[in-house]
Amino acid sequence: MLTNTPLLEQADELRRDAAGRTPGRLAELIDTRVAQLVGTAAAGVRLPDDVSPAEQCVIDIVEQFLVDVHGITDRQFARLSDHYAHDEQVAIMFHLALADGFAKLDLVQRADETTT
Repeated sequence: MLTNTPLLEQADELRRDAAGRTPGRLAELIDTRVAQLVGTAAAGVRLPDDVSPAEQCVIDIVEQFLVDVHGITDRQFARLSDHYAHDEQVAIMFHLALADGFAKLDLVQRADETTT
């Protein structure tokens, strides 16, 4: 079980920093979709109905990232660059990687708590 350690504090700080650099509400959308796909989302948690084409592009990449990160196509990255500057794309992908990793870590921690 993870406890409040300096490493955990640093990881949380990194996560907050990545979310803060992600444009608009994308950090929230990424976190929500990752949690849905990994199975850690609370019951009834949904993506909003008013997703813009730019946000939908990111959601599509999130879905592919979780299925097979190597399956993200050049076309998907081209669509992303139609909507976001290079530094924003880096922030989006960095936040996505962290969200995926932390969601899976949370899933493992939950499983560990049920067996102890």
